[in-house]
Amino acid sequence: MRFSPPIPRALRGLCLLALLCVGNLVVQAEMPVFRLDAVFPPSGRVGTAGSLSVTIADGLEARQLVFTHPGLNGEWKEKGRFEVKIAPDVPPGRYEVRAAGSLGFSNPRAFLVGMEEQLVPARGGASQADALELKRGTSVLGKITAATSDHFRLRLQEGERALILCEAQTLDSRLLPILELLDGTAQKMAVTPLKTVPGLTFLDFRAPK
Repeated sequence: MRFSPPIPRALRGLCLLALLCVGNLVVQAEMPVFRLDAVFPPSGRVGTAGSLSVTIADGLEARQLVFTHPGLNGEWKEKGRFEVKIAPDVPPGRYEVRAAGSLGFSNPRAFLVGMEEQLVPARGGASQADALELKRGTSVLGKITAATSDHFRLRLQEGERALILCEAQTLDSRLLPILELLDGTAQKMAVTPLKTVPGLTFLDFRAPK
C-alpha cells in the first residue's frame, strides 16, 4: 500500500495557473495570420492592365485587393492571381495594396505606378555575355537570389549621361543591392557608394566613350 501525501493548496494553485498559461499559449499558436508576404510584379504603368500574383502566409486565400488609390483596381482570376488595372489619371508614385479575405484585411505592401515602359523578364543575364539589353526609360521588375548577380546591357554614346536606380527597399524588399558598371572588357567603371539616399540605390554615370 502506497501513501501519497496531500498536495499543499498553494502548490495546487501554481499547477492550475501553469495549466491555464499553457492553454492560452496553445490557443494563440493555432490562430492563423492573414499576412500578405509578397506581390509580383510590384509595379505597373499608367493606363495599363496586367497580371499580379500574391503570396499569402499559411496557404490562405485572398479574394479581393484594396489599393490606396481608387484608380487602381484588382480583379480576382484564380487563387493567388489578380488582374490589376491602372487608370490613365493615376499619378505616378508609391501606393499601398492590401489583400482581403475571410479573416479581414492583411498588412500593406508597396505598389509603384510609373510612366516608363516596364519589362518583367525571368531574370537578367547570368553573365555579361548574355546580358539583357535595355533602352532608356525602361523599368525592369524581377527577382534575384542572394549572393548572385544579374547583368543588363545599356548602350551609351560618348558624353551621354545615364541614371540607374534600384528601388528594392522602396518596395519593402530586404535586398541590399550593389550596382556595378562594367565596360566591354569587364572592367569596373563605377560602383554604388556605401552611403546613398535612404531606400534608394543609384548610379549617376556619364560615358567617357
